[in-house]
Amino acid sequence: MDVFTWARAFVLSAACSDSFAVAMQQDLGAAFEAATDRKMTEFFLAPHREDVTDRGPSFRQTVDGSTTTVRGRLVGGGGIVPVEFAWAPTKDGPAVSCRAKVAPGELKFWWVTLPTALPEFRWVEPGWARAVDGVTFPIRAVEGLQLNAWIRVRLARPATQGDVKRIEAALGAARQAFRGYGVVHSLALSPTKREGNVVAVQVDLGSAGHEALPALLAALPNVGLPIEEVRLAP
Repeated sequence: MDVFTWARAFVLSAACSDSFAVAMQQDLGAAFEAATDRKMTEFFLAPHREDVTDRGPSFRQTVDGSTTTVRGRLVGGGGIVPVEFAWAPTKDGPAVSCRAKVAPGELKFWWVTLPTALPEFRWVEPGWARAVDGVTFPIRAVEGLQLNAWIRVRLARPATQGDVKRIEAALGAARQAFRGYGVVHSLALSPTKREGNVVAVQVDLGSAGHEALPALLAALPNVGLPIEEVRLAP
């Protein structure tokens, strides 16, 4: 675990010091994995929905005596759950800012709220497609699909470069129009692949999580291509 994995949103938003970030991730990461039996690298922290304003996301930090508590959302693994964590000095003293340089063992961290049963992404049945308006082709997914995924569109004929552009444009428009819980971070950041009759577009679902997938997939029937199947893969 490092500053740019599960805790990157909080660390960057709050401008935490490097030493604070290392201590936080070490303590909270170990406690998380012991409590949930899941890898912390499957997730990242985002602000609580009420703390996202027109000025951007901001984590709310509440100070009570020497204890600082932060609330947020744990995003990944197929869902979004509310969490809270806190820290305090190990010795008597005032509250310590996350921007302060701290020595090893100077702070203690703990989860205030952490569900032990976390969501898992298990869309493996083609019947799930019935929940997406206008989609008649089967949708298949690898069990345990994470936030970075490939949308693999299989056509009834060899794919052309024109097909690539149409599929990218449809997914891009759906990404921009998405008004759900969070933001789709990127689309086609890695070059789109054309392999025979398959067009594979990379997507980073970001803070929107898998809630954005129905909106993206619902755009595909509108491209007017003979789509036989869509497969979601790491």
